[in-house]
Amino acid sequence: MSRLMQIAQRSNKAPVGFKVQLVVHRLNANLALKHNTELVAVIMGRKKKIPTKTAPYQPADPGDDGSLRRLNGSRAIQASHSRSGDTGEVVWGDMVAFSSTLYMAKSGLFQAKRFQVHVNAAGENGRTVAIFEFDLAELVPLSKDSGKESVRLNATKCSDDPRACISLTVVSSRVHRDSEGHDKERSYVDDSASEIGSEMSAYTNHSRASSLASNCRRNIDVPIPEHLGGLGDGKADVIRIAGHPAASEEAIAATDNARDELVRALQNLEVQLRESESANVKLEATIEQKDREIDRLTRMAAGIGGSSSEAEDGVMQVDFLVYMTLKEQYDALKLEHETCQTAVKETVVARSGTGMYTITDVENEEEVSKEEANETKKDIKDDASEASSANEYMDAEEPHLVAEVNALKRLLETQRNEAQQLNITIKELTLANSELETHLRDLRVTIKQKDEELQQSTAALQRAESVRNEVSDDTAEAEIHAQVALETALSDNKRLEKQLLKFDGAMTAMEEEKARLMVQLREAEMASAAAQEEIVKVQNALEQLESKSQKLSAKLQEADQARELAEENVVAAEATIGTLQQQVRDVSTQLHETQYELETLREKQLTASSAALEEATAKHQALERLWEDVKTENERLQARVEELEFRLAQSEANGEEKTAELQAQVVKVKREADALREELDSLRASKTQIENESLEREQKLHEATETHRRISVDHDERLSSEVMAREELLTRLQEQVQQTEKMSAELSGKVVTLQQELDYFQGELIENKMKVAQLTQDNDDLSIRNRRLEKELAANTKK
Repeated sequence: MSRLMQIAQRSNKAPVGFKVQLVVHRLNANLALKHNTELVAVIMGRKKKIPTKTAPYQPADPGDDGSLRRLNGSRAIQASHSRSGDTGEVVWGDMVAFSSTLYMAKSGLFQAKRFQVHVNAAGENGRTVAIFEFDLAELVPLSKDSGKESVRLNATKCSDDPRACISLTVVSSRVHRDSEGHDKERSYVDDSASEIGSEMSAYTNHSRASSLASNCRRNIDVPIPEHLGGLGDGKADVIRIAGHPAASEEAIAATDNARDELVRALQNLEVQLRESESANVKLEATIEQKDREIDRLTRMAAGIGGSSSEAEDGVMQVDFLVYMTLKEQYDALKLEHETCQTAVKETVVARSGTGMYTITDVENEEEVSKEEANETKKDIKDDASEASSANEYMDAEEPHLVAEVNALKRLLETQRNEAQQLNITIKELTLANSELETHLRDLRVTIKQKDEELQQSTAALQRAESVRNEVSDDTAEAEIHAQVALETALSDNKRLEKQLLKFDGAMTAMEEEKARLMVQLREAEMASAAAQEEIVKVQNALEQLESKSQKLSAKLQEADQARELAEENVVAAEATIGTLQQQVRDVSTQLHETQYELETLREKQLTASSAALEEATAKHQALERLWEDVKTENERLQARVEELEFRLAQSEANGEEKTAELQAQVVKVKREADALREELDSLRASKTQIENESLEREQKLHEATETHRRISVDHDERLSSEVMAREELLTRLQEQVQQTEKMSAELSGKVVTLQQELDYFQGELIENKMKVAQLTQDNDDLSIRNRRLEKELAANTKK
């Protein structure tokens, strides 16, 4: 029956031979095995088993899901699962080769031909861990001479991990028939003889070398018939055909040596090929892992999770990690600056207490504070440059929007730096005011000292005049001495008066300068407070924009995911529709084949029943003729018996001898009649048996015909129900496709709404930029006024 099914399936189909090289890459599964357990993959055909080399079961690399890039083609089997958990892997990188014949139907498609891949534990009694299945007809090229397909198969049976998968690569090349037709004969030998031959003509290391060796033997001087040369395994060397001369032993030995060297070289090349294939697989996995690690690190550094989809839609992105880092650095610098200010104040207080604070010290401290401010600016610029260098990836992805955000950040940093400079200027002015007050106190102390000296000199002058009045009659020398002392006192008094006037003018100027500086200080404080408020407003606006941008990014990412899911559903629905159509075609083909087979079987059964019926009829007719003959003979014998009885009745008067003779003849006739009756009974029994057998055969034939009719009706009903189910599934899939299209339209509307919101937020961003520009201009004015105040203060200090 299987032979008839194969013949029926392959009728009206063209055989096409293929040479297939199957590369078994790796197995990814969570198996209940110990690590370093040796496993082997076995390619299972209908009659052949091709094992690969053994490989250990090891834990998978982190982040590696065993994925294999598609090399070419579009008809590979789709299968993908996200792998998680304690997943292990087995990396073979081994290649097996075999030849197979596929049958192409009139529709241009190959008939399905399935193979299985059994993953077994190493050893003779190793258990089967997992079973995978693939269809070779889906992986060979339809129109090209050669093709290469990479697939990942899901396990059809795996008790440890139902989600296990294996990666394969199928390299196939079509075998062309030559003019002599020996390839065609070999194809028929491979696929037709003995259950249409071997399902796979496989070879690994040894068998491939034997095949190559046999191919080499076909090229030696001794001619060998093609249909015998394909037997392989060295048998072609000893086969000789009559009429072909034998070669010398030296030529055969040289040819064998050359052949052995070629086989060894080919084996070495094959080993190197296997090693390079395994190294390529491992290198590809390592490269994929490195790519994923680089992508992950880049996203961590740039602070973007879904930068690709957001960069395509032009959504502004904010580097929150860099912002927090800069904020921490700013807080640290601010704390350090406050510490430095506290130290400067303590130094000022200490110097004011000692009364040794001079204008030179003030200038030196101003220079030191300016250097510290410059260093602070440089540190902030370095931090900003580091942040910008860390954000180069995001700048490359979104050059326009990210440049605007960075410009806004730099502008904010400039505002902060200018606010810090204003604070420094305010503190410097406060220090200068303190210095002026200290200098004023010193001047007042000096004026008091000079007043006391003036009073002392006045008292001395009065005493001198009293002495001169009392001692008017002293000598000229005493008068001269008194005159000199008086002139000296007068000159000292004038000098002290001039110094007092000068000190009064300086005091007045310093009080005016103090009042002016106090006014400027209050104005600077008010401007600094306003700048701080504007900076807080800008920071709040930036935070709002960041939160809105993040929300928009999340919404766009959800929209992209929904669109991708819809596209995947559409692709899956199309693939399901194609699969269902192919299944319908396969079921129709199988139905036609089954109907043809049943009709053939019914014809054969009818033919056999008709022959048996004719034979039984012929036997029946022969028995009827024999029955007529027997009846005729019986009537003849009865007539003879009656005649003998009549003659016996007439010849009673005869002697005893004649009576005995007649009785003997009568007994003999009766025996013959009994024998004839027994034979007639046996013939009647045979006739009855033959009639019963013919009735039984007719009943069996009727039952077989009825069974075939019921099977045909059931098959038609089952096929119609399957067709209706597939049509219903197709309708559901079309409804899902329509729902997906509606969802895509809704998502497109949402994307348009989000784009409008993005435009609105960009308008707000432009307004905030204008506000920042205004604040920058105000800070520039304040900086100019501060520099002017510093110049005036320096000029007043020099005076």
